[in-house]
Amino acid sequence: MAKWFVVFLLLLRFAYVFRLEVNSDEPQNLHVVYGWAEGKVPYLDRFDNHTPLLHLVSIPLARAAGESLDIVLWARLAVLPIGLAALALAFLLARKLFGSRTAMWSTALLLAFPDWSLKSLEYRPDILWAALIFGAMWLIADAIAQAPPGQATRPVSVWRFFVAGILIGAALMTSVKTLVFGLALTVSVLLAWGLAAGLRERFPIRRVFLCGAAGLTGSVLVPALMIGWFASQGALSSMLTCVYTINREPISWSLAWLFCLGFAVAVGLAVRLIQRSHAQGGIQSALFLTTAIYALFIVAFTQKEAAAKQTFLIAYPMLIATGWHLLAGWKVLRRNPRALPTIGATGCLVGLVVTLVAHPIQDDGLRAQRELLSDVIRFTRPEETVFDVKGETVFRERPVFLAYVGIINRAIREGRWTAETPQPSDLFSQNTAFAAARLTGLPRDMREAVGDYYTPAEGARMRAAGALLKPEYEEGRWVQTVEIPLPGEYVIVRKGAVESTLTVPTAGPHRFDFGTDRTRRTLFWKAAWDRGMRPSEPTGSK
Repeated sequence: MAKWFVVFLLLLRFAYVFRLEVNSDEPQNLHVVYGWAEGKVPYLDRFDNHTPLLHLVSIPLARAAGESLDIVLWARLAVLPIGLAALALAFLLARKLFGSRTAMWSTALLLAFPDWSLKSLEYRPDILWAALIFGAMWLIADAIAQAPPGQATRPVSVWRFFVAGILIGAALMTSVKTLVFGLALTVSVLLAWGLAAGLRERFPIRRVFLCGAAGLTGSVLVPALMIGWFASQGALSSMLTCVYTINREPISWSLAWLFCLGFAVAVGLAVRLIQRSHAQGGIQSALFLTTAIYALFIVAFTQKEAAAKQTFLIAYPMLIATGWHLLAGWKVLRRNPRALPTIGATGCLVGLVVTLVAHPIQDDGLRAQRELLSDVIRFTRPEETVFDVKGETVFRERPVFLAYVGIINRAIREGRWTAETPQPSDLFSQNTAFAAARLTGLPRDMREAVGDYYTPAEGARMRAAGALLKPEYEEGRWVQTVEIPLPGEYVIVRKGAVESTLTVPTAGPHRFDFGTDRTRRTLFWKAAWDRGMRPSEPTGSK
């Protein structure tokens, strides 16, 4: 039964590639990729708080796709094989540790669990990170399984630890969360080694140090190469600030009790694993404790935003597989051969219903992003800057360096970002005549500047420089004085038609005199009008 759930859920997952709503992280990552493809150095020329491996391997995608309206879809399809590889590695790891039946049911439950199945479809570094981590865990499990008790270390064991280290180093260059994983892995292996006599037989202390050294050596290779390249580009300091300083948020101790409680429970379950299987229990407990400690640390000690769904992509597979393995060991369930399949099928059906209700597959989740990119390509030119929240316009240069995400705003408030913060004046000093219509996520001063100086476009997801003109009666005439911070050519639009053209040579206040006509008008950037953008029609006469 489990394999039929896996087949069906895989097909549904593929369908969701085309329907799932766009997460704002997806175009943000693509914005960095397109900049790199154009020769702009990440961290130095374009802001990013992720490590760069996914962006590096995505450069050919950007060059091949060009300015495509469906770039998010193409990016999802490009990483889909990586997601399938991550799923396959999670299956192989579960099969090596717990057997084929547990591996199949845990894979079915994982696919039915929307927090894993859907998040792993998005274009984000986390899925490449998960594939690398699962690959490293499988190599470690395989190396330990092949290590003969009481004999000298075979070269294959040391070699596999070395390759696992390379994968972990590559994972670090994909996500800084690997630092937490690496710490959890070290603590868990040592703890399992102390608890499991079978693990100590296979890995006496000399062998532990030898394999640990091989893994550590491998783990520095990829980071050394990539960090060396950024240093050669003069971007090392910027990289450290964006990747380390900003992401290094203060530890919250308010839930330390939860970590202690969860840790005690996890150790108890690890002991149970060891008791059930002398041969496999040591590595089972080591990898289970790794993911449990990692997840507990994220939940208990980090800020709420850090505990996003994608943060746990590496934890869910091992936790689900271990849970199913322990569940299958209950005597009351073993007496009834239909009990476990019934529990598994129920879990899959519940997950499926939750997925379909929370994310209706009939909804076109790509539509809004596609419409925005259509407006970007139609109304702006490659040499023009466009202001957005965090890079959702993908193809255009932003007039400010920082992307407005929660971790950035906290870094500014807490003083971890010491460079000059963006100001509304930066928009106009960069001659930014266009902005995305979305304001959610912008700090107050930027939100007010966009609202005051950029006019929404009718039927579009863009704004253009301009203002709504609402004249006031003064000494027998209808007049208005408006601050125009961006010099250039404008049109005055009245009732959907151009009434006049205006050249603003310098920024500052400009006085409009409409005589006896009190009709509301719109001041609108002329290039936007010429390209077919139309301002939203003002309502009312006052």
